Amino acid sequence: MYAAVRNYTLTPDSQMEQIIQEARMSLGPLLSHSPGFVAYYVIDTGNHTLTAISIFETQVAADKADETLGYWLRQRFATLVAARPQVVEGLVVAYANL
Repeated sequence: MYAAVRNYTLTPDSQMEQIIQEARMSLGPLLSHSPGFVAYYVIDTGNHTLTAISIFETQVAADKADETLGYWLRQRFATLVAARPQVVEGLVVAYANL
């Protein structure tokens, strides 16, 4: 598996609940139809920041879905994100499920 963690800083005037609702109702379902999709999580980390975690079966699948993610963000939230997200990504080397 391959995971990416993106930390977003939002503009002070952004509506956090609107962004979370869009991620829940639009982005999540969009990504879930991507080949190799495993999971997608968005965490409200406070102070107008969000952390998104996406997990795919392979890096190739993650990279392809990243194109979809980038387009979606530019179309919907370009003015609400204060800067490019900080991104950490790599192979998942250990995990546990409930």
